Amino acid sequence: EIRAAQEELSKAYSEAGQAFYQQQAAAEGAPAADGAAPQGDAGATQDDVVEADYEIVDDKK
Repeated sequence: EIRAAQEELSKAYSEAGQAFYQQQAAAEGAPAADGAAPQGDAGATQDDVVEADYEIVDDKK
């Protein structure tokens, strides 16, 4: 009984995840690819890169 409930929950979770990624892809104007996660900034060009220096500040000193 517990395993059946776990399988049902897993199936529902999987379907919800696929629906989420399809909505994200639709919002970005890209077609969803078989429920796979969107590629994000896969098409980023060299102009989109920002280089920066940073300093770690330790407030405990």
